[in-house]
Amino acid sequence: MSSKVTVEARGEVDVVQIIGKIMRQEHEMMTEIERMLSDLSAKKRFKIVIDFSRVIWLDSTGLGLIMGWMTMARNGKGDVKLTGITENVENLFVITKLVAIFDTFASLEEAVAAFQK
Repeated sequence: MSSKVTVEARGEVDVVQIIGKIMRQEHEMMTEIERMLSDLSAKKRFKIVIDFSRVIWLDSTGLGLIMGWMTMARNGKGDVKLTGITENVENLFVITKLVAIFDTFASLEEAVAAFQK
């Protein structure tokens, strides 16, 4: 499976789809995610949904990137919502207790709609 990351604007919400592994050894992927974070920040796009449904692995470096997105979004009066959490990724969020600080949703539509409330 090749790794890639895309962003789709849905009104005021940006949906980030990540495919592959989010880990230190995936240099191109990490660089692309960091570039995307910078682009969203520069455009003042702070309502972000990250779709993890096609993420097969996440390490501590990847968690740091996700935390960076959350910090950037919340500093801009927005937030990051998560959807499509796979079992491997969920286990890491539970072990690190980060599950308590992110809103997670069963579907992409629910996560996007949560910003309308």
